[in-house]
Order: sequence, then C-alpha cells, then structure tokens
Amino acid sequence: MHKSVTDVSGGAQSAFTAGDGSQSSPSLIQVLWQHRMTLVLTCLACLFVGALYLVCAKKIYVATARLLVEENGPRTYSESNGFANQSESFVQNQVDALQSRPVIRRALDSID
Repeated sequence: MHKSVTDVSGGAQSAFTAGDGSQSSPSLIQVLWQHRMTLVLTCLACLFVGALYLVCAKKIYVATARLLVEENGPRTYSESNGFANQSESFVQNQVDALQSRPVIRRALDSID
C-alpha cells in the first residue's frame, strides 16, 4: 500500500515505503544525498562570500602598551619605612609631556 503525504502548501509528496509495505520516513543521509548539489553550492557560496569579505574589509589593528614612569632624582629617605619621597606633581608632569603634540606627532610619524 502506497500512501501520499500532503504538505502545508497543498502539494502531494510520495512517502518512502519499506520492503514489507509499511511507510517509513527517509533517513537524514538519504535526504542529504538527494540534495547534495544544493549543499555543495551553498557551501561554495558561503566560502566565496567569506573570502570576498576578507579581501574587501578594512583592516583594523589594535595595540596596547604600558609605560612605567619612575622618578630618577636623588633618593632622599623619609621617615616612613625608608622609601623615597616622590614629588606630588611628578606623575602629572610626565602625563602632560606624553600627551603633548610633539610627542604624539613623532609617535604617529614613526608608524608610517
């Protein structure tokens, strides 16, 4: 006995029948094999679009750095555990120097 299965669009599709006449659904391997050209073309199209994106995309580079600023003046020991006393404005002076236009311009010119 051969039965037809109707899909939601109204078309009739033939169901797979086993050797004993009972109805069975196709295995995943059978479905993939039937649509192998669609799968191959879809994979090739995706690879092509990905390669096209890699060729056309703007390259973005990101770099990070850390800078250690230490005061290299004469070491005067304070009363607290013998550590050197740093000037309160020393770090701010170094930050201002690093953010100055000549330093930034020279850094940007060295990139090219």
